[in-house]
Amino acid sequence: MHCQQCGTDIPDSAAFCPGCGRRLTGAAGQTGAASDHGASNHGAAGPPAAQAGANPADAAGALPAGTAEQLQQRVAHVRDTRDVPEQELWRGSYSYKAMFGTLAAAALLAAIGLGLLFHFFSIVWARYLHLACLALLAGVVGVTMLRRRWGIRYRLTNQRFFHESGIFRRVTERIEVIDIDDMQYEQNLFERMFDVGSITISSTDKSVPKLWLQGIEHVAEVANLIDQARRAERNRRGLYIESS
Repeated sequence: MHCQQCGTDIPDSAAFCPGCGRRLTGAAGQTGAASDHGASNHGAAGPPAAQAGANPADAAGALPAGTAEQLQQRVAHVRDTRDVPEQELWRGSYSYKAMFGTLAAAALLAAIGLGLLFHFFSIVWARYLHLACLALLAGVVGVTMLRRRWGIRYRLTNQRFFHESGIFRRVTERIEVIDIDDMQYEQNLFERMFDVGSITISSTDKSVPKLWLQGIEHVAEVANLIDQARRAERNRRGLYIESS
């Protein structure tokens, strides 16, 4: 049978058209009748894409973009039936606990600045200069904290790792977990006190050969989870991992 919308051949057991993603309703015979009626309106041979035996993806590309639901249906259609479903394992962001070190350093500089301000209290230009420096310091620390807290997102699935950065302009980097070669995590003094840290991921992905993840809460457990996801995916695909 043929789809009455795009003319693509449809298997008898299909619930959606593989070309345009249109939902097929009614019994198989009713669908076939509607498809034949639609094909007669376009001519006995069907549309040019069907005549040339074009790939359904090519026919779909000529159609309007469609809704998000239609795009998701197309993704589900082209997915290999032997592939396992993608499941989210972890989601995180830049932890506010990782900002305590920055706040402590800023507070120390502010205290020094206030001490100098009282020391040069009689000099007007020095007083305004110190106040301007303290305001600039507060602004830089505030913007940095907002950019880290609101502009950094992480997400791990059983197949891919996503790193999103930016507030007004969002950039998303993706790495297949199977491409991860090695990783390490580190913590400074303040980070060890609050159980946060950073993770460095090395991969064979040419676009993202090294990825630095900052402000990770429970960093040791997250690093172990990423490593286990990598091992599970490689074992599933029959790839060898050297034991450390």
